[in-house]
Amino acid sequence: MNKKLIAAAVVAGLAAPMAAQADVSVYGIGQAEISNIDAGGTTGSKTVFGEYGNSRFGIKWSEDLGGGMKAIGQLEWGPNQMYGVQESADSVATFKHDAPGIYGREQWIGLKGGFGAIKLGTIHQAYKYAGGVHYDAFVATAIQARGNYGMLGSSFGQSGYISNSIGYYGKFGMVNFDATYSPVDNTDTGADKLRYSGSKGDMTLALTVGLQGVQAGVAYAKDKNANGTTGPAGPTNTKVFGKYSFGNNTILAQYENSKPDTGDTTKVAYLAYRLKLPAMNMLAVQLGQSKTGGAKNNYAVIGVRHNMSKKTSVFAGYMNKKPDVGDTTKVITVGLTEKF
Repeated sequence: MNKKLIAAAVVAGLAAPMAAQADVSVYGIGQAEISNIDAGGTTGSKTVFGEYGNSRFGIKWSEDLGGGMKAIGQLEWGPNQMYGVQESADSVATFKHDAPGIYGREQWIGLKGGFGAIKLGTIHQAYKYAGGVHYDAFVATAIQARGNYGMLGSSFGQSGYISNSIGYYGKFGMVNFDATYSPVDNTDTGADKLRYSGSKGDMTLALTVGLQGVQAGVAYAKDKNANGTTGPAGPTNTKVFGKYSFGNNTILAQYENSKPDTGDTTKVAYLAYRLKLPAMNMLAVQLGQSKTGGAKNNYAVIGVRHNMSKKTSVFAGYMNKKPDVGDTTKVITVGLTEKF
């Protein structure tokens, strides 16, 4: 018998008992993108394929325990189907083409009830989704703001997950409060250390308030055990963010302050405008500036996205990334995103 059929039968057999006892859903995203990157100088221009960490597949489940309580969980992985993934959302100029394979993303179990939700495992950190990636119309593409002077791109910025962690997520009327804390040391090394972080004492917090087209909030992240060393107190990130929607228009803004143990503080400002157009189209303009010491680095993007359906979209855009010193990077990109 075909080995693939045997494997499929085994998976089906394992999933059947779970499906009988809980609500289980399989989901995923596939993305393919082709970009022309002109880094100027002696580097010149090149064309690359990528998916920039957006492709994924996973399983979610929920079981009613009675009394308003539910058992919940999620297991998610990312395929390098275009042989390209950014280990820590580095700038597009240092985008890696890795060997094909599968890497872990969010993987946790938890409980949900009137008190909110508690998650245990490797989870998305609160700082990342407070404003952050939700404010970037082209996140996980070649022209994204994070790591390109528009948003902090570190694992305690708008990237990565927090392993060895406890997460709490609560909604109280128009207020959302999210928090993660790592009570144990992280033994990962290399790229996994950058992707997952999560060492003893690490924490992220976010408070968001939303009402009738207006959203505002603050967030905080502390890398207590930076780079796997005990060191001083550890670097911190703080940010304020806000969004205002009126008619077909949305204005989004964010300001971040990243303070290392030693050296200069980095300050990142981000401003974006989105316009909903007929036939499920959207125009987006995004501007950013990152300052470290006396250096100013600028980010600018204009792009469009067409939603062919609720789950399938095509996008195209242009990015101009200008460092304080050195050559400007210009990127033209087109891509296709499919969800299931």
